[in-house]
Amino acid sequence: HLVKASALLDGVSLLPTLTEKQSSQIRREYLYFEHCNLQAVNWKKIKSNPNSLCSWAVRRFDGWKLLYNYLDGKYYLFDLNSDPSERQNLYGANPELVSSLWSLREEAHIPLKEMGYDGQVEVW
Repeated sequence: HLVKASALLDGVSLLPTLTEKQSSQIRREYLYFEHCNLQAVNWKKIKSNPNSLCSWAVRRFDGWKLLYNYLDGKYYLFDLNSDPSERQNLYGANPELVSSLWSLREEAHIPLKEMGYDGQVEVW
């Protein structure tokens, strides 16, 4: 099923880059994304505890990435410049960097409820 997107969803269009108009592309110092497993089906559980079924990551363009994986409930910190395969978790080794990346996550994250989403699904 297709779900009609709300006009209130956050994000930046990649269309300028895909159509070779990079000069008009909005640039940020980081990329933030999250994924909730079967969001429409599991909405009530996600609403009461987002970390139960949602993973997220924030990646700065200097190569550092902070990740939360809901499957194992762990946080990960990777230096993608020296570890592009994400094999060495540096989460416990650099609390100041984790704090900096966490601040970016807090800046970027918008709870779905604040965007007007409360479990409704419009199929078209």
